[in-house]
Amino acid sequence: MEIFIAIWVLMGIASAFIANAKGRSGCGWLILSAIFGPLALLFIATASSDQKTMERKEARAGLQTGKMRKCPACAEVIMSAATRCKHCGADVEPLPEPKGLFSKITSKRD
Repeated sequence: MEIFIAIWVLMGIASAFIANAKGRSGCGWLILSAIFGPLALLFIATASSDQKTMERKEARAGLQTGKMRKCPACAEVIMSAATRCKHCGADVEPLPEPKGLFSKITSKRD
């Protein structure tokens, strides 16, 4: 009986990790998996990713690295090198490409 409970818990944890990687609620899928067990794991494994959540994660990462920025006209996220906003069509000034960590380190030595 203990092995059955351990397998059930492991499937719940696996469901939560898979759901989180696909941009869905890990806690919600952990609870669903605790109730439905292997059916929840099978369902989340075959489910598609939440595109809006994944796009927000990519935009946040792009803003942190400097590869993306917000449009001054509409505040939507666009590429740093863009000359026109893909959301509102406003002309924007392209930003210079961010320098990598290596170039920052070598420029301090000069």
